[in-house]
Amino acid sequence: MKEQIDVERFRRDFKHLDDAVLLSVAHVAALASQTVAAVYVMKHRRQLPPPAIARGKMVRWTAGQIRAWVAELAGEAFENGDKRKIGRPRFQAAPQIKRAAPSDAVDQVEP
Repeated sequence: MKEQIDVERFRRDFKHLDDAVLLSVAHVAALASQTVAAVYVMKHRRQLPPPAIARGKMVRWTAGQIRAWVAELAGEAFENGDKRKIGRPRFQAAPQIKRAAPSDAVDQVEP
């Protein structure tokens, strides 16, 4: 059974949680505005701190770990000036190829 979370309420109450409280993948997804699958991918890519508990399908982080992770991300964004481009990456336009003018002499196929 999937865990249902009131996202707005959880985000509002997160600042009042003790640092030792364990958060599930669904809670981290709600805080990061990501899907649960995206959080698992982030965990696999080591973009998240190592979980406090990882046994089989049960993965939990402490609220303190997630707070530190968010603060680290905010600090990096501030230091870098957050110059990330928004939107999909665009490739530079390929040089235009000059097409030959249509020739008057067209090869005709005789029957």
